[in-house]
Amino acid sequence: MPIYTCLHAPGVISKDQKKAIADEITRIHCGVTGAPRSFVNAYFTEVAHGSHFRGGKPADEISVQAVIRAGRSWTDKQRIAREVSEAVAKVTGRDVAEVSTTVMDLDNRFIFEFGSYMPQPGTEKDWIAGLQGRAKELVQEFN
Repeated sequence: MPIYTCLHAPGVISKDQKKAIADEITRIHCGVTGAPRSFVNAYFTEVAHGSHFRGGKPADEISVQAVIRAGRSWTDKQRIAREVSEAVAKVTGRDVAEVSTTVMDLDNRFIFEFGSYMPQPGTEKDWIAGLQGRAKELVQEFN
């Protein structure tokens, strides 16, 4: 957790751009929240041409949907939304007006990852210290 899903038309984002966007999302999320890098998931989903409409008309904008742990300030969530949109636009060469980012939050008590319920924001170090076996290896592998 968090999960960033980037919805886009086929061919709009290259493999190299996906890697660059994932790096930027991770940098932004961790920079704003202080969460470990291993918590950040980025997915890219192609939406077939003719399957995205805005106002009833075909559209080919890029949409990023972020689900993060609850407890972040409005300012932090707005900063994430703005900076992710700007980064995606820069990486893809699009105008920022063609990228939308939505940030939603979810209570950590409903997120089960690494074999455990996710910690409250700000308690990650203690949570990681208490992990055992493969869970601890996975968290450390991505940090």
